Amino acid sequence: LGPVTSLAHVGAATEHATTRLSSPEAFLRIYDINVAGAVRLLQACSQDLIRARGAVVFTSSINARFGAAGLSAYAASKGALETLMKTLAMEWADHGVRFNAVAPASIDTPMLRQSFALRPDP
Repeated sequence: LGPVTSLAHVGAATEHATTRLSSPEAFLRIYDINVAGAVRLLQACSQDLIRARGAVVFTSSINARFGAAGLSAYAASKGALETLMKTLAMEWADHGVRFNAVAPASIDTPMLRQSFALRPDP
């Protein structure tokens, strides 16, 4: 495939539970996928990205900026991902690697449909 010149992390996981009912293991699993997964991907591609003065995009969420009942682990992980992106932008600036995050609203995915299926029809 050749060297990595641009990179997108679009992984996401969630749990539909209130903070009180969520397990620490669920929080860690969601953080591992949504945040640590981005770090592992970036570390694996770092040399190529630096050589290419590449670009990295993380898929965040509007839930990174405000609370959503039943999505505390997801929202917290996406907030962490945005803070990570800002930190990486400063750390890698001298290498010419650019970092951005896209924070869409709801996207029709199986994860979103599962969320809707768990809530009563208004």
